Amino acid sequence: MFEKALRFDGKNALVVGGSSGIGFEVAKEFALLGAEVTVLANDDLLDEAASAISRVSGRTPRQIFCDITDREDLRGALEPLGNVDILVHNAGFERLTPLLDDDRSVEESFRRIIDVNLMGAYYVTREIVARMPDGGRIIYTASTYSKYAISRMSGYASSKHGLVGMMRSFSQELGARRITVNAVCPGWVNTEFSNRSVRKIAEETGRSFEDVGNDVWSLQAIEGHLEARDIVGGYIFFASDLARDVSGQTLHVDRGEYQS
Repeated sequence: MFEKALRFDGKNALVVGGSSGIGFEVAKEFALLGAEVTVLANDDLLDEAASAISRVSGRTPRQIFCDITDREDLRGALEPLGNVDILVHNAGFERLTPLLDDDRSVEESFRRIIDVNLMGAYYVTREIVARMPDGGRIIYTASTYSKYAISRMSGYASSKHGLVGMMRSFSQELGARRITVNAVCPGWVNTEFSNRSVRKIAEETGRSFEDVGNDVWSLQAIEGHLEARDIVGGYIFFASDLARDVSGQTLHVDRGEYQS
């Protein structure tokens, strides 16, 4: 029963932000489990990611290169897609946005964070849900910062709080079609995406990278770095038949960092 429920043969999966980190690992696993995968990104890692997925799984993913914050670019890029059974929205942008820093670039970063993390997710979902069959799956990458926040991360925390609120509203709206909508909330994962802000904090405070990292690790029940591969199970569960009655929920994969 469980083995069959965790297969995705004949399913079409779109992974937004699938060229690196968590998104890449998720796209690769879906391909290994039988899905036809499309990877969407707007960086120069897209070709390399698609080639790696093909080598491992024997399935060559479709590639879409576009900026999800550009509404017309996104609409045109998604036009060739047929039905999408599974949408994983992993695209994200993170920068420090300290309130007391009067540099105009902070406001620009705040806007970009909201545009990518919240508006981009909204645009993609609007485009995909029209071509998603009843019983489809929508899974967002949120964060532990969707439940709490730390100093100087107001933009990122706001975007992730908003994403979870949007996810829950969508779950209610799409319930009649038995489309489930959920979010995975990773803790600090050892990726370039996550580590950039830690390095920035370390530079500004004169502390070491490890010292700043210990601030996070001290909140975890289980010590050490999470790797991108460690987060994949949450997405597979939400996409599978095992979670067909689970919607509007968040799943924390954070080694006990946040407890509710």
